Amino acid sequence: MAVLSAKVHLCTTSHSCGRLWQAVFRLCPEQRRFVPDKTDTIVLSSVTMKTSKLREILEKRHDTAVPAEDIYNEQKKLEMGRGVGGSDEE
Repeated sequence: MAVLSAKVHLCTTSHSCGRLWQAVFRLCPEQRRFVPDKTDTIVLSSVTMKTSKLREILEKRHDTAVPAEDIYNEQKKLEMGRGVGGSDEE
């Protein structure tokens, strides 16, 4: 019968290793999440602006990458909040 041994290492997330650590930290999915403010909501409510232009504006405002999927999701939330789509009733 084999005996397995394992070492447990504590993970410290409070320290900083300079610019590289900060760059890696920003790549984590939790840090990439796009959280719109009121101005972003107004920009996202545009029905005539292309997604690429919306993305460009939001990336400049937040100084981070904004996935197109996040833009689509936020626009869908806005549509649901206004009662647009999702229902065939008039």
